[in-house]
Amino acid sequence: MLSEVVRAGNLFFQHVMEIDVKKAEMSKQDIARSLTRYGIEFVQACGLGLDVTISFCDVHALMSRRFHTELSYVRLNGKKCELLFHDKLIEFRDPNSGFVFVAKSWVLLIVIAEMITQAQEVRSEFVFEIGDTGSLDQVSFNSSDPEACLILDHQFAASNGYEDYRSFCASALVDWGGICGNLTTAVGPFASNYGDASAFPVLMSVSWFGVREQ
Repeated sequence: MLSEVVRAGNLFFQHVMEIDVKKAEMSKQDIARSLTRYGIEFVQACGLGLDVTISFCDVHALMSRRFHTELSYVRLNGKKCELLFHDKLIEFRDPNSGFVFVAKSWVLLIVIAEMITQAQEVRSEFVFEIGDTGSLDQVSFNSSDPEACLILDHQFAASNGYEDYRSFCASALVDWGGICGNLTTAVGPFASNYGDASAFPVLMSVSWFGVREQ
């Protein structure tokens, strides 16, 4: 069962994407007001205690560099959290390039709320990269830099840790024991063609132990 936080996050995502569909008919101010309202509703539903606003500007100017638009410039002052997105997102018509990055930001709000419980007077400005790869090494879903601040991936959170997939796997486990036994027996014919086939039983043993431990 999805947690209340995940339900609220998915509802926020849905509302934002509804705005994305009709944004061409709305003013920039109305868009910001609507998104902020949905952000406030999410925060209140989860009891996060944040004062959140969502708006648009030239975030690249704030960053002092030209960059992609799959990000939010975040201003944090205690419980006051301002999420700034690039104006270009309003112009983009492809749903994969527009407000989808706003829609995914609910995960960040959860992390910020938890952080504030540990440091209530925190003041900070940082960039939250919301695309597939974080390259600024500040805050993102993933990064190759060991010093980057990683937060919970949106898809993982939205699916409650891929709950449906985990449930399916639990109900349809393969009898790896029998399969591994048959494959181990079949290694012999490969030996003459591929040389030392000792790796085959080892790899299958790893798979077997992984399943058995579950």
